[in-house]
Amino acid sequence: MSVWGVDADTFKIVVARINEDGPDYFLLDGGKGKRADDRFPFLVELWEQWVSRYCQSGDYVYVEKPVYTGNPGSTIVQSYIIGAILSALQRHGIANSLVDNTVWKKALLGGGGANKDKIRAWVVARFGIADGLLQDIYDAIAIAEWGAQRLGKESNE
Repeated sequence: MSVWGVDADTFKIVVARINEDGPDYFLLDGGKGKRADDRFPFLVELWEQWVSRYCQSGDYVYVEKPVYTGNPGSTIVQSYIIGAILSALQRHGIANSLVDNTVWKKALLGGGGANKDKIRAWVVARFGIADGLLQDIYDAIAIAEWGAQRLGKESNE
């Protein structure tokens, strides 16, 4: 079984997995179109292809809930993208849950308001991966780790 973490916005979807060799990740880049509405269909198509290729029965995917960005239009499109992510997972029979960013941050870093630097530093220290990657990669890795820990606790209870 693989546990995946997903961090999505209106430009990209980052998917990370924790396995015995450490984390790996995929960046699904929606391109640089001017409008979020224009990038939406392309991101959905990339996600559909990714799920078909990499997810299997028995995998579990944790998807970060939409976050208000200060721009209502972008927040709405981000919510559409996350809805499409969940829909594809459901159609492929992949178990999934939404997780609020304050929940995984509090569990891993001790505070729901942990900033980007703290998240990056934690992931780099925990897994020994490169510093200087896109922030969403660190977030997706942390979400996957939180999910793996959560599933591990549930199986031990």
